[in-house]
Amino acid sequence: MSNPLLGHDAASAGGPAALLAWSQSLPEALRGVVERVERIWLPASTPPWTATPIALRGGQSFSVFASGRVYWSATDSAQWAGPRHHLWWRVGDGPVANPTQDHFTARADRDGPLALSLLHGFWKDESGVLATSEHAYRHLRGGVEAIVVVWSGDPAAGLAAAETASGGDPAIRAERARVADPVPVPEGWRYLLETGTADVYRATDTPHGPGIDVHAANDQGILRKPIDLPLEPDTRLRWRWRLDEFPSALAEDTVTTHDYLSVAVEFDNGRDLTWFWSRCLPPGTHFGCPVRSWTHREIHYCVRSGQTGVGTWQREERVIAPDCEEALGEVPTRLVAVWLIVVSSFQHGVARGAFSEIEVGTPRAMERVL
Repeated sequence: MSNPLLGHDAASAGGPAALLAWSQSLPEALRGVVERVERIWLPASTPPWTATPIALRGGQSFSVFASGRVYWSATDSAQWAGPRHHLWWRVGDGPVANPTQDHFTARADRDGPLALSLLHGFWKDESGVLATSEHAYRHLRGGVEAIVVVWSGDPAAGLAAAETASGGDPAIRAERARVADPVPVPEGWRYLLETGTADVYRATDTPHGPGIDVHAANDQGILRKPIDLPLEPDTRLRWRWRLDEFPSALAEDTVTTHDYLSVAVEFDNGRDLTWFWSRCLPPGTHFGCPVRSWTHREIHYCVRSGQTGVGTWQREERVIAPDCEEALGEVPTRLVAVWLIVVSSFQHGVARGAFSEIEVGTPRAMERVL
């Protein structure tokens, strides 16, 4: 077996075995259910879009089963992410979208060719134009193999037929279950385009009212809710949270250990300040995000540390302007959004917790966010 850091290893790329075979010869039982199956290799070092031979009709459904790894370092094999973190797609000149798992099913919103991408950086907008440099791709190794199944009709019926024909392939079974029970985005919130959609947040009820559960297994996600408030000297953020499992046992201020759970506010100047609970850093510690492209944009501020209180609800309150002065070196003029952030993908661990009772404003008028 070849070293996956050096490039594509067809033998180890993976993917459902049945689907790999079907890309060569479709079983008789699936004819009339499956229109075509294509196997697409996406090299990690190719920015950003790869054309496929698939032309879709508006309203037509397709599923993608992806496997592989994108390695960010030529020397450290722990620095990688899979399809869930890098794979995106679009039909024709339509908007970009990403899967919430390594497998997904979608419906074309227009006629056009299907294109796939491994994103390493940020999109300029939903058109699929990079906002970051293509040079960032040059040091990447590995890649992702995508098996694309184009359905003739209803994808749920197609997945059921494919699961039977495959003898119960686990990936097909998992996608069938995901389609039957998708994770809805909590009402009023939206995933940040820069980090893509995920399945890590779920609306729930808590002892303190409506809340949002967080469960990220080797995953990440930033949930955003718009607000519009002036940042006054006594403007504050209040929230309750329950941290059940730390995603990092190490200090979160390095790029290889930057796994954490936090709540943040976004300002009108494009920057954000995010308050997190650290396993070991002392309260008051603050630093620019160790991910290079986020360093100036996002500042992290530790408000709680250690195991005390883990698994129980804790209430926090921060006066925002003094924290901005201390950590950002400036005091912006307006608040434009509240974020929930979870990352467990750098060390490939698990983060679990919940949020409730988030509100922002002055003592004279507080606005409920959650």
